Amino acid sequence: MKPVRLILTFTGMAFVAMLALSTLAMLGGCASHDQRPAMELPSPQKRLFTLKHNLHLTNEQMEAVKPILEQDYAQKTALMKEFDPSDRDEMRAHRNKIEDLEWETYKKLSAVLTPEQMELYSKLLEKEEQAMMAQSRPQKGPGRGGPRGGGF
Repeated sequence: MKPVRLILTFTGMAFVAMLALSTLAMLGGCASHDQRPAMELPSPQKRLFTLKHNLHLTNEQMEAVKPILEQDYAQKTALMKEFDPSDRDEMRAHRNKIEDLEWETYKKLSAVLTPEQMELYSKLLEKEEQAMMAQSRPQKGPGRGGPRGGGF
């Protein structure tokens, strides 16, 4: 049982780091260069609904997970209000704070969820992170002259 926990813990740390970076993108890390509006965090209710259906939470687990998600949301929302994307040092500090919050949430959830659910949760985090990163990237088109031709 312990090796599984260690693997999940290491995997969790990797996902926490990826989520922290993607959350910074949501906070508007490139807002001075990008005219698109910053993305919003999903509400605790939406997160709970997602986890309920993807992880097949029991009623008891839902009751335990709800305050964890609410606290995570409140703390991230407070950080978003303080965030200044033009200050690189502050951006690093915020990234570290977000990473700490993500890790704390992950640890709290691991106390409630089964190892199998934690594995599913890690996969869900990976999918969400990929979707957020794709959404935060500027859309690239064919360029000024259209698609390139045959090389004359």
